[in-house]
Amino acid sequence: MVTANDSRVVSFYNFINGKPKNNQGHFIGSKQNETGLLYVIGGDHVSIQVWLPPELLDYANAAAGTSGKRAVGIRVTGFSSVTRAAEEISRIFSSPDALACFINTSECDYTGSTNRLPAKIIMPANPATTDEFWNRYNRDTLQNLIAKYGRKTVQQAYNTLTMSEFEAMFELNVTQMEMA
Repeated sequence: MVTANDSRVVSFYNFINGKPKNNQGHFIGSKQNETGLLYVIGGDHVSIQVWLPPELLDYANAAAGTSGKRAVGIRVTGFSSVTRAAEEISRIFSSPDALACFINTSECDYTGSTNRLPAKIIMPANPATTDEFWNRYNRDTLQNLIAKYGRKTVQQAYNTLTMSEFEAMFELNVTQMEMA
């Protein structure tokens, strides 16, 4: 999970808020986009597609597709009009808190290669759990759990469970005991 004070979120927020707006206060996008509005896709199924910077690509979802060999971002559909979608983009980028919330509620299910360094390790909310995990296990253990159970499941458990609960859920303590 990212927080509002995460430097990646703050940097992205500042970058987007440096972009020009039209007289309705909506961000202006590329002339190649039929709506002319940043991240707003028109047509029969109005949607938004927020292209994330490379350092936030772990939060891209499969529905957003790819750009070549990398994920691009977060897609949300179901808007009644281009104006409603543009208002949602304005709301998302209204504050670092709103942006972090949007990123954290994305599906985060892109499974392709991002052609960059491996994702940053998920860090738990409880620092004591962090120390316990890294004293007992390594990066390979965490990556194997993510591959087997999915990033979302492992992240939620890592962020909310005690070390004993985490080990029990993923049967890590059984392996530890067998090795002793």
